[in-house]
Amino acid sequence: MAVIKWFVDTALKTCLNTATEGTALASLADAGYAISNSTGDIDNRTNLDLFGDFEMSFIAAASLSAGARAVDLYLLPSVDNTNFPDGATVDPQLSLYLGVFTVAVTGTTHRLVIPGIPLPPQKCRMLIKNISGQAFTAATTHTLKCRAYQYQAV
Repeated sequence: MAVIKWFVDTALKTCLNTATEGTALASLADAGYAISNSTGDIDNRTNLDLFGDFEMSFIAAASLSAGARAVDLYLLPSVDNTNFPDGATVDPQLSLYLGVFTVAVTGTTHRLVIPGIPLPPQKCRMLIKNISGQAFTAATTHTLKCRAYQYQAV
């Protein structure tokens, strides 16, 4: 009888970072959007990973209160592997919403996680919306990363 275990077959993927998105992420305004580019795409056509854990690391301009909603996360799948749904300047359709990164402790530096997100078997772009009530600080430390994984039978 097979035993089902987790299998992590991919390296940690940086979807968004200040180096590739530049000012779009460096000083993300309140209610502003940042979307991954082709280097930040999650291309799941080969690995066919089932899930991803997403980690957002950012520095807020001022201290956020514990329990504050900080960043909305959306997944924009490319059905034809070329075009992506609208979302760079407006909220994407609700069905693409994955969750919210909520601040756990008071302070300006945050590392937040949304685990266990289902991943479709196609190329995807990630989109974040700053809902913290203040701009991100102009820094090189803002990132969104994904660790993809699947089941294995052993």
